[in-house]
Formats: sequence, structure tokens, C-alpha cells
Amino acid sequence: MDDDPSGDSTDWGSILETYGGIVRPESLVRSAVVGLDGTANSRAALEWVCRSAAPGDVVHAVNVHAGDDAPSVESATQHDLDAWVAAAATGRAIVRSVATAGNCTDELLRVADHLDAQLLAVGRSSGRLAHRLGRTTVQLIERARCPIVIVSDEVPDAPTNTVVAGVGHGAATSAALRWAARYADAHHTALRLIRAVPNRPVFRSDGLLDVMAWYIDRDMATDWALDDLESAAESIARSTDNGLPISWSAPAGSPARVLTEESASASLLVVGLHQDADASVGDADHDVAHWLHHTITHAPCPVVVVPVLA
Repeated sequence: MDDDPSGDSTDWGSILETYGGIVRPESLVRSAVVGLDGTANSRAALEWVCRSAAPGDVVHAVNVHAGDDAPSVESATQHDLDAWVAAAATGRAIVRSVATAGNCTDELLRVADHLDAQLLAVGRSSGRLAHRLGRTTVQLIERARCPIVIVSDEVPDAPTNTVVAGVGHGAATSAALRWAARYADAHHTALRLIRAVPNRPVFRSDGLLDVMAWYIDRDMATDWALDDLESAAESIARSTDNGLPISWSAPAGSPARVLTEESASASLLVVGLHQDADASVGDADHDVAHWLHHTITHAPCPVVVVPVLA
């Protein structure tokens, strides 16, 4: 999701048709990789994937024994690993434990690529680091070729069964919307589309009309956003026979604040991975945009980050 006004005219119908009907009640997991280090949050991530999986899906719980150059993940005995897997298994999916050694990020990505994983899951930082993304999580977000879900066991059960999708601009948004719609349809939940409308003018090379509209009539950007969201909702509705409940809104504010607040009662938040070189955190090689970092660490529900390639 971008921190931009909503003045573009995205052809949602074309996007959905190109995908071949984005909303199909098939599993989005099939083959999943979960980074499991024994922490409560990593076990919560495994449990979430197992609950989300369809019968016959395969979930790989991967514990990485850190090498000398990767002291960030604790190793586990096979007994520990089997116990964690047994506790999380629901009987729907096939859950396998995998022990490997090396750099945590590299190993998780290697296993995910080798297994052609459709989903990668990790636990969110906790305690005094609850509002910071760990180095491994940042690197996985930047490098993974499949969607990543970040889960915390500190998040209470959602009061509503709703998937919230952040709808911004560009290919990442399209991929995130496709994923969110398919997940909502497969799990019989409602889908809510959200676009944040900045409460200040945002200057960008392709947004001159947006800036002019902000100065002429600040409600114009909101009207454009609502029209765009309605178009997306109609296209999704035409792609399914299951009567997927869809709602939408375009609150004013920053994407991080809007998405965090709008997901307060949601069971899942789905966002696209957008590059923002001017507003990032992390080290020189692995950065995550500020809005995304804040959203992941403050959202009151699991967050799925979908890259363009998904």
C-alpha cells in the first residue's frame, strides 16, 4: 500500500481476468514453510498455518541450527521439534519437521525454494523487541518469492471473521488483493478493502492531478479512492459464486495508522510489499518501509506480506 492519494484508475477487471478469476476456493498453502525456534510466537505461526491449511496440504516446520555467522536462532533437539509439531498439528494438514544448519534467512529461503512453498511463516518479535522486526524477518520480507505471514501469540482471538486488505497502487497491491480475496473465499470470511487517503498533498511524478485535487477539494481524493475500491469489489464479486461479503472504506491518515486501526477487529491483514527507498528501516542491505514495519509490529492480528511475484 502506498502513501499516495487515490487518483489512478486501476483496471481491476482486467487484473482479475488476467489472473483467470482470482477467487477460487482452493488452498493457498499446499506447501508451507514455518520458521520454528521454540518461541511462543513461532509456535503460534505454526498453529496458524496448520489451521489455515486444507486437508492434504504439507506444512514444513523448519528449525535452523545457527552457525558461527548466524547466532540469531536457537537450535532444538529432535524431541523438542517433534513435540512442537505434535502440539500444533490439527489433523487437516501433513506436518513435517525439518532440522537444518546455517544462516537462518538463507536456510529458510533455500527450503522454501526447494519445496516450491506457497507460504512462509515466522513469529513476530516479543517482549522488549515487540515493536521491532528481527533481522531475519526483515531479510525474509525483502527476499522471499512467496507471501510471508508474521504471527504473534500475544494477539487475542479476533472479534470478527474478516480479512482486511490494504489497497494501494501497483503490482504488489494487485498480488495482495488476489491473495486476500482467495483466502477470504476459501475460509468463508468477509473481505474488507481499505485505502488510506493522505491528509496532506503527496508529490509524485505521476500524481499531479492528485495534488491539484487536494488543493481544490480535499474530498476529491477520497471520492476517487472509494470509486476505485468499489470497482475492485465488483470485480471480485463477479469472480466468485460463493457470495463473498465485501465492504470498503477510504479513511484519512497514514497507511500505517489506518491499516492498524482498521484491522483492530480483523482475523487477518494482507498488504502488498512496496519498495520505498526514501523511508526505510534496517541495515544498508535489508530495508523495510516505515509504514510496513509499523503495520507489522502494531497490527492486532497476523499480517501477510505479499510480494509482486506471488
